[in-house]
Amino acid sequence: FELANSSEVMLEVTDMTGRIVLQYNKGNKPAGKHSMEINTESLKAGVYFYTLKAGSFVDTKRMIVAK
Repeated sequence: FELANSSEVMLEVTDMTGRIVLQYNKGNKPAGKHSMEINTESLKAGVYFYTLKAGSFVDTKRMIVAK
């Protein structure tokens, strides 16, 4: 992900029912390009959604965990 300005960054992973199964608070990140790895070891195979929150920006995408 790329930040135009310095922002507090949080990533939440939810299951199909909307229950938060993972949460990462990455703190304040400077402007620029960044990457994150999601440790899915504790998750069962299936469809999940991840939401990236950075300042006023919020974006949700679907991800599939295959084991």
